[in-house]
Amino acid sequence: IIVIRDLTEQIFHEREIARLTRVLKGIRNVNQLITRVESEMELFSGACEILVQDVGHRFAWIGLVEASSFDIKPAGWAGIPGDILAEMKVRWDHSEYGQGVIGRAVRSGKTHIVNEIQKDPRLEPWWDFAQKVGYQSTCALPIKIKSHVIGTLNIHALEKDVFQDEELELLEEVTSDISFAVKTLRDRQKRHEAEAELRENEARRRQAQRLETIGTLAGGIAHDFNNLLYPVIG
Repeated sequence: IIVIRDLTEQIFHEREIARLTRVLKGIRNVNQLITRVESEMELFSGACEILVQDVGHRFAWIGLVEASSFDIKPAGWAGIPGDILAEMKVRWDHSEYGQGVIGRAVRSGKTHIVNEIQKDPRLEPWWDFAQKVGYQSTCALPIKIKSHVIGTLNIHALEKDVFQDEELELLEEVTSDISFAVKTLRDRQKRHEAEAELRENEARRRQAQRLETIGTLAGGIAHDFNNLLYPVIG
């Protein structure tokens, strides 16, 4: 019995090491992605693809907060088609659809996990969906800009008890990197918009100056022409 127990523990630790190695690889690949993306859509879709393909989770998606409707709008996903994901109704208010890990993560600004979905009554609205898609563990990590939650990184795993301290720490690290990348992209977009507005204002100013110059020139020509005609007309 002792030998079997030792062998079981060894297998468990080997699996844990392999899993954490995949997570580290995923973080490295997400960070490489961040250095080359040009849009939020590219960032979100790419990060989710890495979490599915490299780390091995069932599916992952990033949802953005809809302030006016309390809905969570999918902005990037991987592992399942978008029309299937659309069936997963999620909110961040205090309704039954806001009591899952995602709604609580948005409201609290903290990571929330459930490692056995079918045993958590708060997740009952998604029990059928979880069985249909095939996942047993789930976690939601808040994406923040200046402590303001703008969305969540949502990861769903095939097995129970997947999200433990070591992996969560690494996932929170990558979520922080994604948050920083979103802020950088939005700041860049604001600069581009401000520069475009400056160019438009400058173009309008120059156009106004040209029109003013033409008006002045036309007025001078008309005045000179009237002066020429005056002696003739008398």
